[in-house]
Amino acid sequence: MGFMQLPGGGDFMNPEGEARWHFSNPGNYCELDVSAEAAGIIITALVLNHRSWMYDRHDEEELCAHYCERHRQLMKYAGEHHEADAIFRALD
Repeated sequence: MGFMQLPGGGDFMNPEGEARWHFSNPGNYCELDVSAEAAGIIITALVLNHRSWMYDRHDEEELCAHYCERHRQLMKYAGEHHEADAIFRALD
């Protein structure tokens, strides 16, 4: 597992290899196969979202703002990704 740097700052987990990854989210009935890069974007987005909410609930404004900014950077990148529809479907 490596990390991919984003052009505007931040990074995301990037599983190695060319294998397709199966993503399942029973909360939004999403079942799909994505590239390793898209899988890394999805899981990193979920982690960043969770961390921002966690720090918000614990009155850690600086850390909350940091994770929110990283999430925004990642979502901007995801919006330009060739698998953007699948990424946002998984995160919906």
